[in-house]
Amino acid sequence: MARLFRERGLDWSYQLIPTEPEELAGRIAELRRDATVQGANVTAPYKEKVIPLLDEITPTAEGIGAVNTILFREGRAIGSNTDVRGFAAGLAGELLLAHPFTAAVIGTGGAARAAIGVLLGSRHLTRLHILSRTHERAAAFQTEFHDSRLTAGATTYPFTAHLIVNATPLGSPHMPGSPLTPEQLDGCRLLYDMIYEPERTALMKSAEERGIETIGGMNMLVAQAEGAVDIWMRKAG
Repeated sequence: MARLFRERGLDWSYQLIPTEPEELAGRIAELRRDATVQGANVTAPYKEKVIPLLDEITPTAEGIGAVNTILFREGRAIGSNTDVRGFAAGLAGELLLAHPFTAAVIGTGGAARAAIGVLLGSRHLTRLHILSRTHERAAAFQTEFHDSRLTAGATTYPFTAHLIVNATPLGSPHMPGSPLTPEQLDGCRLLYDMIYEPERTALMKSAEERGIETIGGMNMLVAQAEGAVDIWMRKAG
């Protein structure tokens, strides 16, 4: 963020504010009252829980049911979602998506919602599997999106997909491991792991060993951050 602020000539600071679940409502109220605060980013697990605390959300955020960026303006809190922009940026130029393809998204959090929203917008998508730790959670998620191309199952559910998206924290430094076995990558042609640290996760390494193209989360991180700064600058401009 500091680099983006410098590039735009903004004398702003960006800091992490640890927040416990019971503190979320108070935190939003506190930031709303502070006239020096342009906005905030929201990370897991609050991208869905923060919505009732806001005055307004954009159509994109409403459509996927998740907010990752808040703009504070004249005492109002307006929620947006730039994860959608970030996810799409990571897929830009991929020829796989120019032809009929199937996909699977692992996870049912805010990042998964962004991925599902983007993929359902593709006229070439023929089937999208939603995978979670339990079938019940995946099925509930499937119901929200009301699209006949969706199926749901646990991560042990047998599936094949041309594009697989990891929208879970599994593979990050604080949660090592992989959400899939190497055998579950059979049939995959492109793996998109939203994790940006490390640059190559265990899942990506497994995919690369099988000759599968991989995309890490850094492009998504940068693009969603750029989108957030653009939103906050609306207040400053």
